[in-house]
Amino acid sequence: MTLARDGSARRPRVSPMLSAPTAPTAPPARAGPPVLTGASRLSEALALHPSVLELVVGLAPADLSRLRNPLLRRLVTRRMTLARVAQLGGLSLTRLLAEIRAVAHLQPAPARLAGEPEWTRAPRLQVVDIEEHSEKLEMDPVQLLMFVLRRVVHGEVVLFKHPFEPQPLYEIWRKMGIEFHARPVGPDEWWIFLRRRPAGERPVG
Repeated sequence: MTLARDGSARRPRVSPMLSAPTAPTAPPARAGPPVLTGASRLSEALALHPSVLELVVGLAPADLSRLRNPLLRRLVTRRMTLARVAQLGGLSLTRLLAEIRAVAHLQPAPARLAGEPEWTRAPRLQVVDIEEHSEKLEMDPVQLLMFVLRRVVHGEVVLFKHPFEPQPLYEIWRKMGIEFHARPVGPDEWWIFLRRRPAGERPVG
């Protein structure tokens, strides 16, 4: 121990290399997907999933097909709002946001009930609510069938919301190799899970 000029004991210096280790800092929490509104830029929506681009272009090909050009896409989508996209596509903002969430697989899967097929527990699934499209489709069974089938690809699950059980479509879906499971959730609402069985997978039962 050494003494200071005033006779008091002097504390020895501790090297930074010998100091007590600090507790590791926790990594920053991952941010979830952005909450889209009419003021959100189209670039935010396109960043969610590659399928969003084709959805948007299909709404108004004459005005939006140029977005397939990567350079124009970077320039245009940073300024264009989703409200403007909805206007160009001739649909409500609510409908557009729902379509974006669906193709971006942002809809959480509902809990599976006892006795339901395992594949209904898909972590993400596309949701098709027929009430949102009833005016366009006029509830024609053939149009309704094709509308849903366009959203069913191999291995992916579609949750089809319908005001009643669409039994006339069941046999058609079976012949087309589409698996389905219907669940009543209310007096005027049925949830029908659909998927095309992946190649090589054997049917259960």
